[in-house]
Amino acid sequence: MNNDNKTMPEQTQAEMARLEAKMDELIWAATFQSATAKSTWLKNKSLAPGRWALGYPALYILYRILNEMHPKSILELGLGQSTRVIAQYAAHYKGVRHTVVEHDQDWVAFCKKDMAFSENSRVALLEREMVPFREAQSVRVFVGFADAFREQSFDFICIDAPFGGDMKEYARIDVLRLMPQILNKSFVLLLDDFGRPGEQRTAQAMEETLKEHGIAYAKGVYSGLKKTLVLCSLDNRFFTSL
Repeated sequence: MNNDNKTMPEQTQAEMARLEAKMDELIWAATFQSATAKSTWLKNKSLAPGRWALGYPALYILYRILNEMHPKSILELGLGQSTRVIAQYAAHYKGVRHTVVEHDQDWVAFCKKDMAFSENSRVALLEREMVPFREAQSVRVFVGFADAFREQSFDFICIDAPFGGDMKEYARIDVLRLMPQILNKSFVLLLDDFGRPGEQRTAQAMEETLKEHGIAYAKGVYSGLKKTLVLCSLDNRFFTSL
């Protein structure tokens, strides 16, 4: 939005911003379709982006990460549209370890009706609870997440859960609390809903943790109707600006 818009009423500015976001989303949708047109592994492209699920900017960078980084160890928080993409990747390539963390057994059963899982993908069913974190009195996390993943590390982590829309101080802190040991030396971390304050503060804490441990990283944001953050090791920095 240019500086001339500063003279517009706030409501008009908000409507203009929303229109620009919709246009960006449509451009990312076309870009995603073009990028995946001749994919050797993404055959089922029946996706329903948006709302609680990843939007097209996130799906685009997700595809590029999988297709070009070729991660072997993948952790995904939240079963949904991203799973439809990652599970196909994991089924196509040997030696891939893909774990999805989800809290709702009924949702898992519903998704599995039309979502194929290979032996390379598994669902870790973890309940949710509210815990204090730093100055926040109550943040939603997965029960037993630390115990389940403390001894593991991953090339690629995709974070779209637990629900964080009502979390104003911090949101989706499970991975943060295990950083940096949960990250491989070469890594990419994708955090959806970066436009919200809870996710922004979590991302800030993630960056602080990386700096405290002397880990050089790159950062990029992909924007449409929602914002998606990418944090990655420097060898993967081109994923911040594709």
